[in-house]
Amino acid sequence: MIKNPRPARAHFRSRKLKWKDGDKTEETIDESLCSKILYSPMVVISLFVLALFILYYLYRKLLYRTKA
Repeated sequence: MIKNPRPARAHFRSRKLKWKDGDKTEETIDESLCSKILYSPMVVISLFVLALFILYYLYRKLLYRTKA
């Protein structure tokens, strides 16, 4: 039986997005970082709580207007 001294290896290429004006990797990195920050749980929860406070304030304001 013959053993292969160098077994086959899978080659993976790192593919970058190619645009007409050239390579724009910095913008894609900034966009991915921005999307990670915007969709972090802390930001989502704080925006949700802020929206609840605004809705509560508007509800109370409209409720007092209708009573008067």
